[in-house]
Amino acid sequence: MATPVLRRCVVASAVAAAGLLGPAFAGAQASAAPNLCVSVNGHAGPQYGTAQCSSNGRGSVAIARGDNTSANADGDFNRSVATGTNSNATTTGGTRNTATARNGSSAFAGDGNGNTSVADNGSSATARFGNNNKVTANNGSTAQAFDGSGNKVTASDGGFASTQAGNNNKVTASGTGSVANIDDGDRNTVTADNGSHASLTADDSTATADHNSSASIGGGDHNTAIADNNSTAGVLDGSNNTAIATNNCTAQTPSGSNQTVACP
Repeated sequence: MATPVLRRCVVASAVAAAGLLGPAFAGAQASAAPNLCVSVNGHAGPQYGTAQCSSNGRGSVAIARGDNTSANADGDFNRSVATGTNSNATTTGGTRNTATARNGSSAFAGDGNGNTSVADNGSSATARFGNNNKVTANNGSTAQAFDGSGNKVTASDGGFASTQAGNNNKVTASGTGSVANIDDGDRNTVTADNGSHASLTADDSTATADHNSSASIGGGDHNTAIADNNSTAGVLDGSNNTAIATNNCTAQTPSGSNQTVACP
């Protein structure tokens, strides 16, 4: 009689956990959605249609809802939720990571702890090789955080935003063709809007570009580069430098420190 009791416990556990998974699951259950998969604590719950899911680890949750969706949660207290056709959400290689993918998007969070990635409307969000990173992408955008901790990366409306290495950075890209990137450094802010490019390798610095402009910082700390309206602003290296370019011009500081260059 032990086997039936065990089976009842496992099924009851999965069903009970599914009931706690929130409105997304409740709505799907109520409407008898044809594509649905739920897995909790390594135990398979409901699985219908083309949705696929798996979980492994204490407190792990994977929910897939929609045609050709997949959700995989591998690690203690990792949570992956994929909704909408062709969405994919994965958490692995750490604990307390969360990946949420909606409407044909892909989200990954893992190889670290406490990471969060959210992707919506045909976007891609990746938080990997670090801890407590928050990555968000929507409307055909890509956002990435690699090899660092405490970073916030946001891409929207066709933008591309990333941190390759570093900690406690903020990177934002908005608009088709906009690219914001940090190669390495800590406590930086990089913003690119409306088809612009902004990048840096530095600490405690800011690079901002708007309206088809370019802003870059090549090294150092406490530097600022601001470009707007088809302009280019650059800081080569050093510390406490400022380059500001507006209205179709170029401003760049040479190698050194404590310099300010502006145009027009």
